[in-house]
Amino acid sequence: MKIVHIADTHLGLAGFNRIDPDSGMNLRERLVYDNFLESMKIVVRQKPDAVVHAGDLFDRVKPRTHAYIAVMSALNMLEEAEIPLILISGNHSMPKTRYTPSPFEVLKYHRAEVHCAYKYSYEKSEVGDTTFHLIPNMLNASQYRDAFNEIEISPDTCNVMVTHGLATTLRDYRLRTVAEHEIDSTMLSEDFNYIALGHFHGQKQVSENAWYSGSIEYCSYNEINDTKGGLVVDTESGEVVPLKLPNTPMANLGKIDCGTITPSEITEKIASIIDRMEDPAGTICQVRLENILREKMRNINREEMTAIKDLVLNLRITTDTIDPVNRGFEAEDPSSVDYVDEFRKFVRIQGLEGGLEEKVIKTGTGIFKTVLEKHREAE
Repeated sequence: MKIVHIADTHLGLAGFNRIDPDSGMNLRERLVYDNFLESMKIVVRQKPDAVVHAGDLFDRVKPRTHAYIAVMSALNMLEEAEIPLILISGNHSMPKTRYTPSPFEVLKYHRAEVHCAYKYSYEKSEVGDTTFHLIPNMLNASQYRDAFNEIEISPDTCNVMVTHGLATTLRDYRLRTVAEHEIDSTMLSEDFNYIALGHFHGQKQVSENAWYSGSIEYCSYNEINDTKGGLVVDTESGEVVPLKLPNTPMANLGKIDCGTITPSEITEKIASIIDRMEDPAGTICQVRLENILREKMRNINREEMTAIKDLVLNLRITTDTIDPVNRGFEAEDPSSVDYVDEFRKFVRIQGLEGGLEEKVIKTGTGIFKTVLEKHREAE
């Protein structure tokens, strides 16, 4: 069987306080819906025998109306193409009690073929020549093993397990979200032809037959180096091929050494980098300012920085700041320090504009020399 494995679409994800002028909704949220539907068109063109979604279809347990509309539009595509959807709930879209209705209850009213597990228990679905063993996100970690123990491998079909959680081999990559549970590596059994995993947002193989497809979108800056998209899987041969899907791009603009440049030069450098980008207005960006004094950071012109941030979808600035108060002299003996030179160096890195820097240096060094001379006379 040929399947397309996707996960963690997080429909309803919003951010950055940008409004789409056409729809009035949060711009980030609208882009998530648009990219999801474009992705589903690409998935349908692959003509798979089934689409597997390994959890976190929605970003929250009570999805926004537009999130439901996007899902219904996707189901229309799958129904028209006669492609079944295999789906489990993830930790973001699962009720935290057994008495809260699941958002997945709505899906059963669509005419598309949907096999959905969301009731905190193991479920089995047979589609074509493949048996899908579905373990949704559970209320506690021990329930995964209980559900896994219910599985009976079908000798007459291909066997695919679908579950949502963090493989123990990736515990250093915890997302630290509610109901994030680890999947014991012993559950990644070779008895399955394929294991479709969700929760980890990077595309990654964790065993011979187990893969995370990764999320379609960049959901946080921690994912800036992740590979995104889906996977095209041949359950008989075991071949897995990455499938590129549209998303809102995230770009690392690199590092800027701010040690010897002025605040205005810092903003000019950032603007120059953005100006060379192909589509800055639709890109989430990050830049790191290194060796920057706290005082220089405060002196960056806010209006200039706001204008730069308006060029992109969002700009995150991280800093490696220096506190001059804590900077000690290299010489162990204070009497051997060239205080005039130290003052000159200090002024140079403050980022003073125009002729002010030279004026401060000239005045300050003059004062230092006078004080030092009087100190020597007193001795």
